[in-house]
Amino acid sequence: MSVRSLTTLSDCIRAIKEMDDTLTNLTTRNLDFHQRQIKNAHPSIDDFDYVVRKELSDLIGGGKPAINISGGGAGNFYLRTFGYGVNRDLTTGTDLLPDLIIPFPSTTLLKIFAKCKVAPTGDDVIADINLLGASILDGSKITIPAGSASVVIISSFTTAGFTEGQVLTFDLDQIGSIDPGQTLVVTMLFKKN
Repeated sequence: MSVRSLTTLSDCIRAIKEMDDTLTNLTTRNLDFHQRQIKNAHPSIDDFDYVVRKELSDLIGGGKPAINISGGGAGNFYLRTFGYGVNRDLTTGTDLLPDLIIPFPSTTLLKIFAKCKVAPTGDDVIADINLLGASILDGSKITIPAGSASVVIISSFTTAGFTEGQVLTFDLDQIGSIDPGQTLVVTMLFKKN
């Protein structure tokens, strides 16, 4: 850290501007989950959009989306995590996140994990994941109970097998009526066949 003498008002203004520029460059909007700086980030309302775009860029550019969870050999399982309503109230809507494009020729969805960082009150949060406009969930949708900040695990699906290039979309059908809830995080566990 360098020390310099600030003798004039213009020196002080210049120093404050430099500190402000430095802080702006270090905001969480420019960092991914591993605290690496993301360059050429596109501005957005949702903080996770930067991470999603970076992950998509890494995937398209040859990054490694597959990770070894346990057994079955390295790279047989992979996770996709996305968030909605990051540090702000949830709102309902359809097709709310960037599409999730299946990157492997044959893939099976094993489980979905979901939770709200700030629990909804009054009503449950209900979300859905769709393939070609139809829910992939068997019977009940992703439901975060009112007042609960626990992780919900889903392992029953109407559609669990996917092929390369298929597109999954995300809808939020219901939010809490008193407090809508905040920061809905969904993780999908896939297995490459």
